[in-house]
Amino acid sequence: MRNPATRRFLVVLLISLPIVLFYAFVWRYAVGIPFQDDFDGILEVVQKVNSAEGIGQKVSVFLLQDDEHRVVFNRIVTYALYSINGEVNLKYHLFLGCLLILGIFCLIGRTFMQAKLPIWGLIPVSLLLFQVQYHEGIFWSMIPCQNFAVLFFAVVSIFLVSQNTVPTLIAALFVALLGSFSSGNGVVMLVPCLLVLLYQRRFRTAGGWAIWTLFCIGLYFHNLVIPAFRPKLSDNLVRYPLNILADFPAFMGQFFDPGAGLSLTARGLVTIPFGLVIIGWVLFLCWKLIFKTNPKVPSPSNKALVFWVGVLLFITATAFLFSIARAGDGFAAVFRSRYKLTLAVALVLVYCTLFLVVHKKWQKLVFVLGLGVGLVANAFSYYKYTADVINFRRDLMADMFSWKYGNNLPTSPVYFAHKNAVDSIIQHSLDNHYYTVPTNVFTPIEAQLTGSKTITSTDTLSITSTDDNGYVRFGSDTFVQGPQLDDGAYIVLKSDRETHLFPAQQRRNGLRRFITTQNYYCPGFDTAPILKKGLSVGLYKVFLVEINNQKSVVKATNQTVVVKSSFKKSDI
Repeated sequence: MRNPATRRFLVVLLISLPIVLFYAFVWRYAVGIPFQDDFDGILEVVQKVNSAEGIGQKVSVFLLQDDEHRVVFNRIVTYALYSINGEVNLKYHLFLGCLLILGIFCLIGRTFMQAKLPIWGLIPVSLLLFQVQYHEGIFWSMIPCQNFAVLFFAVVSIFLVSQNTVPTLIAALFVALLGSFSSGNGVVMLVPCLLVLLYQRRFRTAGGWAIWTLFCIGLYFHNLVIPAFRPKLSDNLVRYPLNILADFPAFMGQFFDPGAGLSLTARGLVTIPFGLVIIGWVLFLCWKLIFKTNPKVPSPSNKALVFWVGVLLFITATAFLFSIARAGDGFAAVFRSRYKLTLAVALVLVYCTLFLVVHKKWQKLVFVLGLGVGLVANAFSYYKYTADVINFRRDLMADMFSWKYGNNLPTSPVYFAHKNAVDSIIQHSLDNHYYTVPTNVFTPIEAQLTGSKTITSTDTLSITSTDDNGYVRFGSDTFVQGPQLDDGAYIVLKSDRETHLFPAQQRRNGLRRFITTQNYYCPGFDTAPILKKGLSVGLYKVFLVEINNQKSVVKATNQTVVVKSSFKKSDI
């Protein structure tokens, strides 16, 4: 294709496709229902700000710690959207946070082009960034404006400092301050900014930045109380040194995590070597900048390398601090989905720096390798995690139904430890009309499910159940899921006192069968274990709600559940 304009259009189209697919996917599956930290981290913020007297008290609400974090940016977004929209819309909240990923991409892409690298080299960047391996962070409403935000502000602040101008430095001061108050690792971004200034031989400016760093750290930790359930970093260093040595490289390599289907040992054998390679590459780049480049001749390629290495240092420092702070949580903590955007950015920067430092004749080989990894990672993420995203969406919808009609949040194991506080937040937000439960597929049949009359059906369905160790599970070998958004099977437990709804998880075909049949699901479903003590004492009849093409049918089953003891105060 000889027409340059046409070639460029096709390249831009290929870059844009993963981005469009990603945001369409996010909008389709996001649901505006709170989960765990969202209750006090988002809903309660509006309540506290509205009830605070005077500007000083209102500002103090934004500075209150959440766990061991300061999440000022998240609270600014919460109250800004509430002020604009008249209520808290969690779907808007998480989508806005996800747009920060686009901001990260734009800064990396801009630098890529300024370094006079070919635009087609950005295709793997788009594929690696805009995929759903980090789905937990996407669809948990609070996470994008916390975990994604701190990464975004780190990228922006390091970019601004690397530009070596007074206006960008002033902007970086304020961006770094806001980033420091976005999440627990936010203050870390101040250190690579300082290192960039030292590399650029801007020693007086570096001294000023060091003072600013100490100010931000002092402000962050002023009156900060580490929760009792979080061990001290010094304790972890003494008690879990081997855990730290394993967690650090595994965290750095977790983009290549093969998934929860394998043992933790197998996952570590994959991720630790990749993590060591990435750490080694970061060290090599630092050596190259210090000994092989001249900071007094800031070429576009040098500026790009300084910026990208600065971000890699931030990610490496974050991984190291994580490995110390969470050493006692076990090796599984490394592989939490919400952390994987950070490592997607790390892999993108490994690719970009490799593309930059190799001889021009090797750039196409780097591109081919990046494109291969990007295509596989992107496609596999949608295959691997779409079912998890759908199940999480259903869990949230079932949560609000069960809270409304059964005073329970099935997906939150710690709910009963904080029941009064959570119930109060939900009820206050509903009573004061700053949160509305989204209409969903259950709304048309709520009266049928919860009414005093017995549910009648012309059709019964035989399902299997397992009752063991205080949990009950249900399954079917024959159910086939429909094609629409919320099609599927849902279990209803109904007593004379309350009604609970639990989504069933449709069984999924393996990769080979999916490729050969083009069927994502196979017949049969299973529910997650249902904690019987989360229900009130009584006899529960079991019904199955089948939703197909958005049409709901309630079917009786031959099952009952007996609950003899409960966490609920009225039953204790």
